[in-house]
Amino acid sequence: MSGLSLETGSRDGTRLLRLKGGGDDTGALRDIVRALAEEDATQGIVLVISPAATCPAERLPDPDFSAALDAATLAIETSPWPVVAVIRGAATGPLLSLALACPVRLAWTGATLACPETRLGLIPGGGAMQRMARLCGAAAALAVLQGSPLVPEQAEALGLVDAVIEEDPVGAAASLAAELAGEGAERVRDRARHLADPAAWSAAVSDARARLSPAEIAARKAVDCVEVALLLPFDAALDYERAALSDLAGSSESRALRALAVAEARAARLGEGATETGELTILGAGPAGIELAAIALAADLDVRLCDPDPRALETSRRQLAAAIGGAPDRLTTGGIEAAEGAATVADCTDGTPPWRSAALARIGAGLPQGGLLIDATDSPDPVRCAREAGVEEGVLGLRLADPLKGGRLAEIILPETAEDEGPLGRRAAALFQAMGLVPLFSRGAAVVPALGAALLEAADHLVEDGAAPDSVDAALVRAGFAVGPFEALDRDGHGPAMARRRAMAAGRDPRRRYTLLGDLLVAEGRTGRAARRGYYIWNEEGVRLRPDPVIPSLAVAAREEAGIAPRPVSEEEIVERAMLSLLLEGIRLVDAGILGAASDVDVAVIHGLALSQSAGGPVHRADIRPLMTTRARLLKLAREEDALHWAVPDLIEEHVRTETPLYEG
Repeated sequence: MSGLSLETGSRDGTRLLRLKGGGDDTGALRDIVRALAEEDATQGIVLVISPAATCPAERLPDPDFSAALDAATLAIETSPWPVVAVIRGAATGPLLSLALACPVRLAWTGATLACPETRLGLIPGGGAMQRMARLCGAAAALAVLQGSPLVPEQAEALGLVDAVIEEDPVGAAASLAAELAGEGAERVRDRARHLADPAAWSAAVSDARARLSPAEIAARKAVDCVEVALLLPFDAALDYERAALSDLAGSSESRALRALAVAEARAARLGEGATETGELTILGAGPAGIELAAIALAADLDVRLCDPDPRALETSRRQLAAAIGGAPDRLTTGGIEAAEGAATVADCTDGTPPWRSAALARIGAGLPQGGLLIDATDSPDPVRCAREAGVEEGVLGLRLADPLKGGRLAEIILPETAEDEGPLGRRAAALFQAMGLVPLFSRGAAVVPALGAALLEAADHLVEDGAAPDSVDAALVRAGFAVGPFEALDRDGHGPAMARRRAMAAGRDPRRRYTLLGDLLVAEGRTGRAARRGYYIWNEEGVRLRPDPVIPSLAVAAREEAGIAPRPVSEEEIVERAMLSLLLEGIRLVDAGILGAASDVDVAVIHGLALSQSAGGPVHRADIRPLMTTRARLLKLAREEDALHWAVPDLIEEHVRTETPLYEG
């Protein structure tokens, strides 16, 4: 249950303030202030963060919420009776801020502590930065902000919690609170042990700042806040921290990151039954199998790699050791028989080896009830895979984004007839999340190839209009893409793109704009990195050297054939048209039922085509300006250029009529 509520009670004469799920989180924070202001005979106060309590960091930009959080932490800190915090669930974001305001913090063995704010382009609220730095020092506080969630033992070692309690942590806290009611407890703001060594504090700040890029705005602001803890009195440092949070909350980077967090949560569709398995069985010890195994092993999953060729298995073990930087201790290998009876099997066979059909039949026959078979081949097709395995259900497709280009997407392809992802789909999503990937469901087909083709088509149009391919790439890299579309095409080789163009040529509407430059490159053998020439010149090691000097003359020939006079093309126009093309293709995929929501488009573009998270996906970019403005721009392009390419999809028309953001669809 989302939201936050406060339940009051008592135990052994000690007042209990229990934060639970459900309700209004701002109201719950105000309830804490009211509860602490009540005058009654007490033997202490315990603040319990229960497992059901949730209060996302995305709420921090709301001024009312932030003010309520500040008031609650101040009320805890200034309470005449020391408040003992008991962390029984996930103390993340604002919940951790509340716990840090307590002079004593106990954690149950199953609890976690985390600061997700910088990943949202924010810093923690409620004075958390100042208190965390005083509790564990500058270096440790900055490490917590940039790291993974902490288990209680890690938090205790850092000084964020005072003790880890295995049984009845609320009872232990009640006893301690009763003792402290008479003795008192030192407030966190007054703890100065770590401040006593300003040289070490300043060195930690300098080291952290040196490791950050200028683009990591929130993380750099967090470093500033930790530095201020040394330089200013506590209340002045709190004011600085509040101003910093307010500045970040209004930034375009934070807005983009918060929108992406919403989109990722929707795309994963995790819920009841979404538990990952601890072991993954992989069929095929070729490049695809090794890639998936390396990702799983790096996430501390057990991997069983199966292939009938012992030499391939031995080679894969060496390659995996190199990939993960050590012996793959959680890897076991075996023949096809080792995959029989496995609960989760991924078919990563390369091509169509002669043994694949028989192997899938054996795996299908031994697939247990509720088992999961994943088609992770070059052309994932869950319907075909199910037919080959002789099973009627439990088969999904998988397409991984290219990790060499920075992609983290795990596209889970449902059969076209599937009503929803179901328990197995949610289990697959949980598995890929555990592997550090970002899951996204599509129905009947993979969407990243279609989006990549739309981006390349927009880039082709821009070059035909007068831009240079390397200028298009440079503009899009500056806009946040890890690799420009023409360099990406060279890296992958022009063959697949040309095959796709030829397959579409027969059914292409003659009114649809068609660019010739790619055809001319292929005709001259300029097919990319493998040929050492394409849009760029490449060396034998596969390193890009410079733009191919022949491209300008080929572009002139392509324009003359199309009857197009070149014109100046600005960097702003390059980025705008690329994003609009991605928006249109993505919304068409939603209209076709292949993607489930408009926000899924941003997940696919950011994690599948490796666009910077802080740049904002095409749907978010459309939402932050009036959608009517985007529609007007599309209609103008449709009139002046290509009525089919720039046609306004039905979903955009619907949201223009209802005046609602696409993210709400």
